[in-house]
Amino acid sequence: MIRLARPDDTSAIVELLRESIVVLCGPIYRNDPKIMEAWLENKQDANIIQWMRHPLNRMIVSIDENSGEIAGVGLSRTAVESNTCRILLCYVHPRAVGRGHGSTLLSNLEEDLRDHGSVEVVTNATLNSANFYFSKGYVAKAVDANDPISIQMAKVLVALV
Repeated sequence: MIRLARPDDTSAIVELLRESIVVLCGPIYRNDPKIMEAWLENKQDANIIQWMRHPLNRMIVSIDENSGEIAGVGLSRTAVESNTCRILLCYVHPRAVGRGHGSTLLSNLEEDLRDHGSVEVVTNATLNSANFYFSKGYVAKAVDANDPISIQMAKVLVALV
């Protein structure tokens, strides 16, 4: 089940993000302290609330049907002056990987962005999530030497005629 994130979800979202980064991404990045500290730094309650309340953002959660707990979180931002929007978060808790939560979150975010007139979606994929995005129709757009943890990827949501 997908629903909008609520302020009372904040602590569970922070725990999910941090656990996902440490457990799923840490080994890919050799648990490099500099990378991990920078990545985890903004995963705090106050930031989650701020992201949730941003007028251009939409934060959703995927609820595990068996446990009723938050299994994944997604965050998108619509564009103001262009037709390109962003997927800012699409994370799944390590214990929920492989159960369709990431696919459902991404599909839901893309559908909402398409409905709001977005033509293209861009995301910064982690090295371990790049294949997931490739499988959903994303293409590698750029690699930023100043951002060692991600690959910029994009997908056309609406074909221009």
